[in-house]
Amino acid sequence: DVTLKKTLKISSGTVNLCLNGNDILSDNTAIEVTEGAILNICDCSSDKTGTIKSGYYGIYNGGGAVNIYGGKVSGTSVSTVYISGGTLNLRGGRLESISAENNATALYITSSASVEISGGEIYAEGGSDGAVCGVLINDSASSTTISGGTISAGCTNTASSSRYYTVAAVKHLSGNLSVIGGTLTTDTADNCSAG
Repeated sequence: DVTLKKTLKISSGTVNLCLNGNDILSDNTAIEVTEGAILNICDCSSDKTGTIKSGYYGIYNGGGAVNIYGGKVSGTSVSTVYISGGTLNLRGGRLESISAENNATALYITSSASVEISGGEIYAEGGSDGAVCGVLINDSASSTTISGGTISAGCTNTASSSRYYTVAAVKHLSGNLSVIGGTLTTDTADNCSAG
């Protein structure tokens, strides 16, 4: 396992990251990919337990290309994977955001990003008040295609009705969205509303 003291920035070339059952830990943004760079992530281990764990963004893409074939990216902050331009291809692995108190979004898409989801799992869970989104799309120039994989969002809130989550597997505020496959589900407690 590796604990990062600062963000690992990939600014050029192609980086192939095989987690191989190990964890990358960070209290801040774990990995940042900038324009012109390519990051490929997989987990070659037999038990597939390799995880990027972050207290902020697990992966921030500022204009490069991120391809995820395996491994887990896990966070407790607002967004686990933040795609601000560039591309994301999710073909395997798992993206998850689990928060007890704040908004939880596993994948946030904005700034003319192009995203293709053909496999893997995306999961978000919250338990206090705010919004829970497996995928949140919020840019008119972005393009997102979902053709496979599983996207789900859940709420475990048992607080008073004045404190509740809005829960959505995919929250589409703006941008181009095409859903031609995959499984989208929400699981809500009494004080949560699907939206």
